[in-house]
Amino acid sequence: MRPILALALFAVALGVVVLVVTGGIGRMPTTTLHSSTSPSASPSPVIVPVCAPNQLRLLGAFNECAATVPSTSTCAAAATNFAAVVRLHASDRDFLLYLGVSAYSGPGTYYPGRGATVAIRQYPTGALWQSTNLTLTVNGDGRSGLVAAGFFFQAGVPNPLPQLKLSGAWSCGSPG
Repeated sequence: MRPILALALFAVALGVVVLVVTGGIGRMPTTTLHSSTSPSASPSPVIVPVCAPNQLRLLGAFNECAATVPSTSTCAAAATNFAAVVRLHASDRDFLLYLGVSAYSGPGTYYPGRGATVAIRQYPTGALWQSTNLTLTVNGDGRSGLVAAGFFFQAGVPNPLPQLKLSGAWSCGSPG
């Protein structure tokens, strides 16, 4: 029974990696640069949102709070791997938050040097930001924790969108 569980968790982790690398099932539409993202003559002040304790704060390309959509979020933890895909809903857009630890050793705090990776994709446009630095905490339940990450946009050169920062509590919701 144990090898089957390990194989299933490996398959989930591999699926998360494939989703991040390929952009999901099928091709995502190309991200277009809208006039609202072009530089203006006079920069407007950044309004930092005040988020509820169960929300994540997005700053940079977007300045808003996002809440977990538990019914469409998944987590899988094994002896050496952790993978989660958390769907987030903000005021007028959705995101997919990808969390992973390739050298998972149970609940705790992970960094890139300990195998942690974080990425966020704007859904359904496909715009992808990958972490440049991060701290990922996995709680004892293996289904919640904290994340703080800085991201760079993955579209090509030059970067059409600004950097993004994310911080706050994440959750996959209650086990099914």
